[in-house]
Amino acid sequence: MSTFLLDGQFVETPALLTITSPWPGVQCEPAPAVSPEQARVAARAAARVFPELRAMTRFKRSEALRKISDEISKNAARIALEICHEAGKPMALSHGEVQRAVKTFLWAAEEALRTPGDIVYPDRETQGAGMSGRVEYFPIGPILGITPFNFPINLVAHKVAPALAAGCPIVIKPPQQAPRAALMLAEIVFKSGLPPASLHVLPGGPELGKALCACPEFAAVSFTGSARAGWAIKQGALQRQKVLLELGGNAAAIVDQSADLDAAVAAIANAGYVYAGQVCIKTQRVFVHRAVADEFERKLAERILRGVGVSDKPSDENALVGPLIDKASADRVQAWVDAAIAAGANVLVRGERRGEKQITPWLLEAVPPDQSVACEEVFGPVVTFDVVKDFEEGIARANATKYGLQASVFTQSLRNAELAYRQLECGAVLVNVPTTFRLDSSVYGGVKDSGFGREGLAIVIREFSEAKLMVVKP
Repeated sequence: MSTFLLDGQFVETPALLTITSPWPGVQCEPAPAVSPEQARVAARAAARVFPELRAMTRFKRSEALRKISDEISKNAARIALEICHEAGKPMALSHGEVQRAVKTFLWAAEEALRTPGDIVYPDRETQGAGMSGRVEYFPIGPILGITPFNFPINLVAHKVAPALAAGCPIVIKPPQQAPRAALMLAEIVFKSGLPPASLHVLPGGPELGKALCACPEFAAVSFTGSARAGWAIKQGALQRQKVLLELGGNAAAIVDQSADLDAAVAAIANAGYVYAGQVCIKTQRVFVHRAVADEFERKLAERILRGVGVSDKPSDENALVGPLIDKASADRVQAWVDAAIAAGANVLVRGERRGEKQITPWLLEAVPPDQSVACEEVFGPVVTFDVVKDFEEGIARANATKYGLQASVFTQSLRNAELAYRQLECGAVLVNVPTTFRLDSSVYGGVKDSGFGREGLAIVIREFSEAKLMVVKP
């Protein structure tokens, strides 16, 4: 038997999810497997508690969010251990993720005190003479959030924190591979002073997800995951239901002839292989000006071989590359690499398969553009390297993709930085900063197949709210 929170009560269920750790020799406890009927109970409970949460003052919602932040911090070690064991994230990276979640809730507490609103001047129009007006934003209703395995607490935080700040109850379907960090968050929120049923965390498989998406109580769905699943959710969304999508990418880094090569090498080597490349904004494609290409290639290969830590031990603090989430993912990555080499790609750094789930870093050169490691999201420890004749070609090559999440430019040229900002087709352009950089307090998202809408606390609070005008004639 296992327990989870349902409609403000701890409920026992004999149905269990088996959690298999990516790390060899690590055992994980099973998690509760929530049924479709229980999902419908949660949706109805969220709808029922909505008026109470909506009526809470901004101060009280902010105070609760601060308590949640404090409790995550107090339980950081336990949460990080669950992330490490279930998701296969090296321990140092797991600790870093938990600290980001602490700050995400803290910033949400601040944003809860300054929810958007506007003064309106009706006398700008003749019929409005002598009148006053204002626009306030009111919470839209219960939210459904669906999150992936690679950030089991912070991506949950980016849905839960703005929803609660706005006054919206939220139901989270966490990743079935790594649900326990989100379950721990549910217990923390339950004790925060918010109304019971403000947050549900419901682990389960695809059938649970389908059941939740069919619940008419949800005013919005916020999904982070694969492009295929995300666009299917949007296509099948209920009438009047808002959908926000944060999907995949194959981020590019452009290095021009003025760049600090050592700094660019360090940034790209980290961003290309962190968490075995299982990050949607990891650097996947590198385009280097021909004037510095030979030197950069040599430096990057040396850095990968000597400076990118690989380990099959979760406690290894120097590990950047651990195992992939499962054997199927490792099989796919290996197959894509093998196909690229068969199609003519050159190997600059040769990775190797270690056991069922681990692949060490690969660096491939001159990969044909139709190969999956170049045009799809590899989500593994593989980076492609190409030489370009000038900066403009680098921008064109970076844009030649169906994705558009983030891109990095390494340059000392203000002209090139501005050109990249205006011409790169993506949600963020990072100058002399790795593609994996994210400000949790700021706007985040992509274009093309990388998403629909934006995340970031202030902008999501607005997305989870609707404007209402009031005009007064004395």
